[in-house]
Amino acid sequence: MAEPDSILDGAGARITAGLIALACAGLILFLNWHVLFPPPKKNAADDAKLNPEFVACRDARLATVEQMKQDGVLTAEQFTQFSARAVDTCAGQFPPGDQSDMRLN
Repeated sequence: MAEPDSILDGAGARITAGLIALACAGLILFLNWHVLFPPPKKNAADDAKLNPEFVACRDARLATVEQMKQDGVLTAEQFTQFSARAVDTCAGQFPPGDQSDMRLN
């Protein structure tokens, strides 16, 4: 068997390239985990544990943001940002009581 013409043709280079490819795939998976595997949807029983004023504020603000999206005022990225800000605003005004439901659905 003949020697490889270049160091880039050797087994070490191929193994290194494979490891780099796996690392990149892992990084992409890590950065997009929430998109690929979204958290479970909340149910009405979860709202019973929360401050009722927070729930009313959150629902009203999210409905407004949803309407803005339907009207074409917001892009998908803006919708996500506005929704998060709406929940944060309501949490600041009316502490929810149960911090486990601070995420968006």
